[in-house]
Amino acid sequence: MLHQLTLPPRPHTQLIFAGGHDSSGYLDTVDVYRATKRDTSDSAAALALTGKRAYPVGAADSTTHTIFITGGFEQQRFTYIKSDGVDMFRAAGEDGAVVQYSAPPMPLGGICFHGAAATEGTLWVGGGTGDYGMSNVVQVLDVGADADAAAWRSADVTPRLSSNRTRLAAASLSTDDCPAVSSSPVVCFAGGEGDGDNEEDDEGSRWACSGSLCMSTAVDCFDAVTGEAVETGLKLTEARSRLVGVAVGCTIVFAGGKTLDG
Repeated sequence: MLHQLTLPPRPHTQLIFAGGHDSSGYLDTVDVYRATKRDTSDSAAALALTGKRAYPVGAADSTTHTIFITGGFEQQRFTYIKSDGVDMFRAAGEDGAVVQYSAPPMPLGGICFHGAAATEGTLWVGGGTGDYGMSNVVQVLDVGADADAAAWRSADVTPRLSSNRTRLAAASLSTDDCPAVSSSPVVCFAGGEGDGDNEEDDEGSRWACSGSLCMSTAVDCFDAVTGEAVETGLKLTEARSRLVGVAVGCTIVFAGGKTLDG
């Protein structure tokens, strides 16, 4: 499985497809499309992920014109590991050519099936499955205008989801696109699979379980500047995982996915 994302700056809007696998194994391929045509320039042909990865998770930041490709499973010779890699791609120059930057690896090690969202110079990576099982930790990478100065926030101020969850989704609202959040951008993580820890709210459990398989309706939101949790009272209409999150203007939509019924 590869990941696709749109790089928003106009008039040079790009679509990026990265990673995945085929009959030969895992891939580090990065394909760039401008509008409906594939970019076949030498600069685009030189792009590649730092490792051959399948099931990476991507995030796009419209304010800094940056796409992030994070985590997944990485092929190393004859074995596969959870990747801690982060690749950054940014539209630069008058012609909108995509430039690749190196980012420091995720400080808590490799992870897969996590949620990722980006807004106003920050990348948020939350939940997922690491070497020690499912996680509720949210790691935050501060990038800003200078991509070479990217750094992860200290673990002392690491936000946490309301429960350990994997196969969840994430989306974000920026102050540029949504005046209603003019004070700070907001990042939300929703749904996912977990161990059903009996977490409850005023309307009962946020989990739906069948045997050992549990899915969540939880929606966890954070202030992207301070990292503090934002109390919204929101939850999904039904418990599900493998859903997709997208933000347009002042609206975040979490759609599709897998429920206990299929």
